[in-house]
Amino acid sequence: MIINAFLKGIPVGLVLAFSFGPAFFLVIQTALEKGFKKAIITSIGVASSDAVLIFISLMGISAISGLLENILGIIASIILIVYGLAMIFSKPSILKQRNPRIKEIKSKNEYTKLYLKGFLLNIANPFVLIFWISIAGIVAQSSSQDKFILYNVFFFLGILLTVFAMDIIKSLLAHKLTDYLRPRYIMYANRTIGVIITILGIVLIFRTLGIF
Repeated sequence: MIINAFLKGIPVGLVLAFSFGPAFFLVIQTALEKGFKKAIITSIGVASSDAVLIFISLMGISAISGLLENILGIIASIILIVYGLAMIFSKPSILKQRNPRIKEIKSKNEYTKLYLKGFLLNIANPFVLIFWISIAGIVAQSSSQDKFILYNVFFFLGILLTVFAMDIIKSLLAHKLTDYLRPRYIMYANRTIGVIITILGIVLIFRTLGIF
């Protein structure tokens, strides 16, 4: 039953891994601009926030999800728009390293910042919480009461590990592209992703306010 629960989580993880939300584009952008390892740190941040939201969902937070949806929707919209605009108008770090003699001064807190960026961007999206609440509700109906906790742990573990594995593959592929792309093409890709994230933020505002 435990193995079965884990295997059932894999298809859900595949769907989530290729849902074109803000976290998807954040991981790709980080891989293009900062490299494979730093994209993985960002992915860990996203996975951590998913784990927190899963825990909240299983604890029965669905009763107040309507209130959280409006509050977090506005917060997430602002975060997405600001971050997207920053990507559009900022110069990617790869263009700042054109002189190979100049070593990049790395912040000691860079990995922490990348982790928090992935964590906060994902957890602020109310639709991610709604997604996990929906999945938790479905699982609650299909799992037996005597092994409810164990079943849920391995089911959601299957989802999270699948998503993280796919993030590794996406990050590696995106990083490999930097070997064939000129810096200005990476800048164009960076700005394109920024436009997409900004649009997602605007759409999120409209959906939160019930405009469409």
